[in-house]
Amino acid sequence: MGVENPLAMRADDDRYEVLRKLGAGGSGSVYLVRDRETSEQLALKRLHRADDQGIVRLKREFRSLTNVDHPNVVRLYDLGRAHDVWFLTMEYIDGADLAAHLARDVSTTATWQRRRTGSILDADELARIVAAFLQLANGIRALHRAQVLHRDLKPSNVLVANDRVVVVDFGLALEVGDDAATVTLDGAIAGTPAYVAPEQLEGRDWGEPNDWYSFGVMLYETLSGRLPIGGRLQELLRRKLTMDPVPIEQLVPGLPPALCELCSGLLQRQPDKRPSGDAVLTALQACVAAPERAEHTTAERTISRQRTFDQAFIGRDLERAQLQRALADVTAGGFAAVHVSGVSGAGKSALVEQFLDEATHAHLRPPCMPPLILRGRCYERETVPFKALDAAMDALVTQLSREEDVFVSHILPSAIGALTQLFPALNRLSVVKRLVAPNQRTVAAPHAREEAEAALRD
Repeated sequence: MGVENPLAMRADDDRYEVLRKLGAGGSGSVYLVRDRETSEQLALKRLHRADDQGIVRLKREFRSLTNVDHPNVVRLYDLGRAHDVWFLTMEYIDGADLAAHLARDVSTTATWQRRRTGSILDADELARIVAAFLQLANGIRALHRAQVLHRDLKPSNVLVANDRVVVVDFGLALEVGDDAATVTLDGAIAGTPAYVAPEQLEGRDWGEPNDWYSFGVMLYETLSGRLPIGGRLQELLRRKLTMDPVPIEQLVPGLPPALCELCSGLLQRQPDKRPSGDAVLTALQACVAAPERAEHTTAERTISRQRTFDQAFIGRDLERAQLQRALADVTAGGFAAVHVSGVSGAGKSALVEQFLDEATHAHLRPPCMPPLILRGRCYERETVPFKALDAAMDALVTQLSREEDVFVSHILPSAIGALTQLFPALNRLSVVKRLVAPNQRTVAAPHAREEAEAALRD
């Protein structure tokens, strides 16, 4: 077996020195690299193929975490494309996944077997488990406060290094309020069947309770040594929709009542019956000693730069009125461009996001139609082409994918082929594939750019 040629990766190889391969999945590979600019060791995730679905997921993974800075959530640094390879860089976590970490802590396979036979957990084992899951719960709640759903929580997506628990792998992450169903673009269920919530299997009720169900499966499995609902795939899916798991106290005697009640609540088939993030933390904190509670409460407050739209937005009445007038002009069929400027930290992003959030949920009176809002941000740490428009174009494609092909075909510009060369995400639309593929042509760069700009205006 030879060592993989680092130059074969070609992802910004001038800046990143590839040290070794950390792992690979169906869509991409992860490498340990050294950033030559900072001398820091990072993890670099690159796509195997630059297909439309993979690129969208990579962008979503990066952008979903931009507003999260929390010790229990992996930090992402850069998103880019180099030599036709898409990649992102992130914090390198030199540790084991959650299951391996806890198995190592309890020393032997015999201990896990002892759990399966119903033996009592000793105090040290239970304390380690609760401490790890308390950190994990803090990470999940930080994601939810930043309006992000993970959608694929499982032991392999939780790493532990130096007793720090970190949530990783956001390839299926989704912002709260996004209409995307629980089925991925290729028709597969989003998530890992053993850990997804029952409602995800039915394509309904997408929200925070789904992540907490997955958390409950991991907690139940760690305490008992077995999944709450098991079986072969089809049997597993059927059981999840019709059966409740065996109560944890029947498998593991002597657990604190608060922990048993938490397991039962998290694994409720109806999402509205599951505990909230605050309730989960309260239950876990009740199972640890007072000094540990104080330590984790301090860590819990280490959350910054998160979007919290549920909090009241105070002030900026003049600016908000100006934005409302611009929206009214657009709703009436006109055009408006608004430039919000100010010193760093003045609250520009918060003002715009609050305005868009209000406009999204506003019920405008007839004959006005509710506004179509495409959100996009230009991230300093992105090196993607046309990054000022890229996220908005992704949002437009998502919106058009919900419409009938006949409707979409009538509003597409005649030069859609040139536009797809600038924004390949348009190829996700079935009608675009039918219109462009048979007549695909190579256009000289200057003319292609002119045609694409005209098509974008159309």
